[in-house]
Amino acid sequence: SILNMCNYIPFHEGSDQHTWLLEAMKGVDRRRTPWLIVMVHAPIYHTYVEHYKEMECFRTTYELLFAEYKVDFVLSGHVHAYERSHPLLNYTKSECGPAYITLGDGGNIEGPYRNFVDQSIPSEVHPARFLHWNRDELEQRRAELEVLKGRPPTFCDLFDDPNALDDSAQGPWYQRQVQPNTCNTVTFQPAAAHTGGGGLVRNKMDPTKYWCQASQPDWSAYRDPSFGHGTLTLFSHSHAHLQWHRNVDPPGAKAADSAHYVYKSSTDCNSRWMDQSEVDQGSDGSEAAAANGGHGAANGDGDGGDGGGEGTGNGGTSGGTGGGD
Repeated sequence: SILNMCNYIPFHEGSDQHTWLLEAMKGVDRRRTPWLIVMVHAPIYHTYVEHYKEMECFRTTYELLFAEYKVDFVLSGHVHAYERSHPLLNYTKSECGPAYITLGDGGNIEGPYRNFVDQSIPSEVHPARFLHWNRDELEQRRAELEVLKGRPPTFCDLFDDPNALDDSAQGPWYQRQVQPNTCNTVTFQPAAAHTGGGGLVRNKMDPTKYWCQASQPDWSAYRDPSFGHGTLTLFSHSHAHLQWHRNVDPPGAKAADSAHYVYKSSTDCNSRWMDQSEVDQGSDGSEAAAANGGHGAANGDGDGGDGGGEGTGNGGTSGGTGGGD
């Protein structure tokens, strides 16, 4: 069963959309319809600079419901790139939650989004909507950080200052204008990165939690700033397979990302399903490693996959799971 939602109309508890979703999920007989998929335009989880954490209000409204009704996949577009998460709940890997797959890589005149929040970003990237500073103040901050850290700053570095993050500016206008003022738009999580690194932008009230990760978070199974296309195949009530291909790869090339899902009939969410990723564990993100895919461990820990493939301007043709903006 596939349920289509919208981030751009009221979605708070008591709204028409919230009431509809509850009734729709309650009406799915999982004995006859074992797979439950939610589609919504703007992604809840991703690690790109563009639209980073914009949907926290939406996430805090629906994430526990997705877990309660055992949603298997949440498919989204909006971000012009690809990213697949492990099953997770509240920024923590958990088989109680769905896998979140960002598929806004079907092609866009703007080109693919290339900048991760945990990696150095070029000077032309100006995340002004998050900050009190104007462009000149931002460039001064960049220069200071580059001297301090000995490298160009990351997107997250820019906010690693007690006065940098403007809570009122976080979240897009189309989210804030239709939601109650009490809806969460800024959230903090424990540090959980593939490399074991810490977080950035520490919570003033809880120093163990951060707004950003210092490197690719462990819940992010694979990410690639390229245009592409893919398929999600439901083979049976218990087996599904995801494949994603970059458009720039030659015909016949192995999928850049591939994952197999085994659904287990259990009321215990911790044994509900298993994510078996075929991405090399600890991939260094080179184009060859991403294109060839490799084979992950049998337990499904295909962690750390950063795709390094270069996207093209026209994006080509979108496939089964490729989505445009």
